[in-house]
Amino acid sequence: MEAHDGLSARIAAEAGFEGVWASGLTMSASFGVRDNNELSWSQVVDHAGFMVDAAAVPILVDG
Repeated sequence: MEAHDGLSARIAAEAGFEGVWASGLTMSASFGVRDNNELSWSQVVDHAGFMVDAAAVPILVDG
């Protein structure tokens, strides 16, 4: 299941999905920037960390 933030990751986990996919496109969209590497790696890691904190399932990040 695709997730773009902690809330959507938690919703996916509570819906029974065993893992979550987080793409660079959806993370960029949640920040309101284009999907052409405008997010720094520290922003991607921080954002993924928020998702990990919110949902107790594995998260695959394609930043």
